[in-house]
Amino acid sequence: MSILTLRGIESEIAPEAVRTGREDGAQSARPGILRAAEDRGLAMIRRMTRSRSSTGLVRASDRSRFAPAVKKAWPLMDLGLSESLMISKEKTSVGLASTALLILRNRISERVWGSHGVYTMPVEDPQPHRVGPTPVPSSDPSTRRKCRTIIHRGAHPIHSHSMPRLGSIQGIGILGDSISDEYRFYAPDRVTARNWVEILAATRGVFFGDPLSASHASRDRRFAYNWSQSGATTSSLIAAGQHASLAAQVSRGAAINLVAVTIGTNDFADALIKSKSVSAMGDVLMRAWSNLVAILDSMFQVDSGLKVAAFTAVDLRSTPLLRGAIQSGLISPAMADVYEGSVSKFNDRMRDLIAAHGDRAVLVDIDDLLRGIVEARRYLVGNREINRNVASNEADHLFLSDGFHPGTLGQCLIANRFLDAIDARFGAGISPLADEEMIRVATSVPKLSGFSLLGTGALALLGYGRRRPGVVL
Repeated sequence: MSILTLRGIESEIAPEAVRTGREDGAQSARPGILRAAEDRGLAMIRRMTRSRSSTGLVRASDRSRFAPAVKKAWPLMDLGLSESLMISKEKTSVGLASTALLILRNRISERVWGSHGVYTMPVEDPQPHRVGPTPVPSSDPSTRRKCRTIIHRGAHPIHSHSMPRLGSIQGIGILGDSISDEYRFYAPDRVTARNWVEILAATRGVFFGDPLSASHASRDRRFAYNWSQSGATTSSLIAAGQHASLAAQVSRGAAINLVAVTIGTNDFADALIKSKSVSAMGDVLMRAWSNLVAILDSMFQVDSGLKVAAFTAVDLRSTPLLRGAIQSGLISPAMADVYEGSVSKFNDRMRDLIAAHGDRAVLVDIDDLLRGIVEARRYLVGNREINRNVASNEADHLFLSDGFHPGTLGQCLIANRFLDAIDARFGAGISPLADEEMIRVATSVPKLSGFSLLGTGALALLGYGRRRPGVVL
């Protein structure tokens, strides 16, 4: 998943559609409305942060100048647009304006902090929480989506010692996109949460590699075996050499005996947004499938003992951002149906491919997981109901304020789906997170202050602190 900007649809949104929510405004579109608005917001911030010291950093004395910029520019990126925006009584018009503002907010965020995030944010890990050995009643995952109200319960007893058994899973390498790229680097939304990699490292001691020793690399990637990059597609993964870099680590004797692959989602989402062509989606399916086969084959050939856990591509239509774009008419129902079918075919082929590799591979079906959560009438983790419809950085929302990345609770559930899969196939023996533990992890993620976010954004605009995650060892 990338910072989904819906590039190409701004030509369909006129100023009147954004300002008043009138549907007729969308018909009299003028190109560049979102770009013009974001440029004005960025120019406002640059004017307030122009003064620099000899080292190129913003002086502490300039902090007083930040406050006016925050008050004027930050409302463009304010949270809770889906709830607070009251533009028109017509549902379609409200959805159009809400979606347009959410797109604008994401584009400004990407322009300020960069598409790969920054390493200058003072981020701390949530402390691991251990729960007692009280068994938790099991439930059959296959029946969960049939319930009108889903109450999540751990699928296994929780053991007092939750670390991996020695000799089972020594270390995990990762290839993929923003589902696995560490959230800590991405302001203003993902930095308020943690993803499944960070969660399992903090709570279960799962080894994804030590922090790198090289100065730039250690800031660009927290874990040496995690090569995932936000926004990656199957093609860009290969072009960036993610698979080659991980294969080189394995060949040099790195403690990696399992590779997690989280790729494919952006291939189809990008085609849905940019091309709007039914035939183009078919080409994307062929290319993405060919690339995935090459990626997995390269991992199987590195070492006969290397195992693979492949995550399904995610159908993003259930996310607030894409759901709003479809309901407001920015994406046609016909194109949305073709998109759904392509993602489904890709995942079906992946399922067959993984089955063909027997004991060396396992499928982690996070598409089924997320759709099941969204489609349920209610979804409870412990006694806390998860809000699936509104995008917010609050702990009890499934999706962050960018409208499509899962928050900490969603990522905890993804972590459990991964642990269930590798335990069933490889006997990993790593206990999943209990409901109470997931809630504690989600509510303990430290929040950055407004000044921290603004300061790192100002530094990033001045060219300081931007990540370079493509650095190859």
